Amino acid sequence: MEIRSATTTDWPVFLTLAKEEGWQVPRLEIDLFAGPLRGGAFALLEGGVCRGFVTTAAHPRSGWIGNLILAPEERGKGTGGRLFDFAVGHLEQSGSASIILTASALGRPLYEKRGFRAIGTIERWRHDPEPRRNGLPPFDHDGREALYQLDALAWEEARSPLLSFLSARGQTFVAGLSCLHVQEGEDMQILGPWYSASRRLEENGRLLRLALDAVQGAAPLFTDLLAESGLSPLLSRAGFRPCGSTALMVKGECPAELGRHLVSLASLGSLG
Repeated sequence: MEIRSATTTDWPVFLTLAKEEGWQVPRLEIDLFAGPLRGGAFALLEGGVCRGFVTTAAHPRSGWIGNLILAPEERGKGTGGRLFDFAVGHLEQSGSASIILTASALGRPLYEKRGFRAIGTIERWRHDPEPRRNGLPPFDHDGREALYQLDALAWEEARSPLLSFLSARGQTFVAGLSCLHVQEGEDMQILGPWYSASRRLEENGRLLRLALDAVQGAAPLFTDLLAESGLSPLLSRAGFRPCGSTALMVKGECPAELGRHLVSLASLGSLG
């Protein structure tokens, strides 16, 4: 077996495996790993055939691991651990003081054996907007500065390449001390990253209404909410429904402000 940087021929294999597992993978994410995060995706090959996949996002101080998946015939052989260890090693060599991921109940023991600890619970919520003939025009307020500031406050570092890519492909909304970015796509849309320095229900409810009123497409909306934020009632009232949960886990230093400002992640568990 060998592990190497993923190529364009490996992504279709990953998407097939992901579909079989019921994963939602937005097209925007693939474009991200072909752009600012180029070199962060890795394929595990046997006999020249892709049998596993993992992605990493390296920021100045932290790193994120996502999309760890294996072909069914490779499971139970320790192959997943080998691929995961490669991803951890890659981020550590990149200087990551903390490595963060989301873990299913099945995958959590693998990560705990390697020094990861749970720091929260991530709830996935879905909303299927009704098609509208006359939706509101795109939001005309530029909230990118607030997004950059709150993201840096929560993560205690500047994640500019990621935010620059996302902010150019969606809309950012601001209300008081909170901001929410909507990633727009034809296949799916993502609410996140979402930060709030107040965690006030009224303020974040107004923010969510702004976002939902301006969403243009009829593609389903997803958000990976930090359960400890206490804002899940807002999603319920807005017509979202829960569709799963994972543990938010970290190895190394955990940004002290993350739990106080994070509401929803930037992606469906693969970017942070």
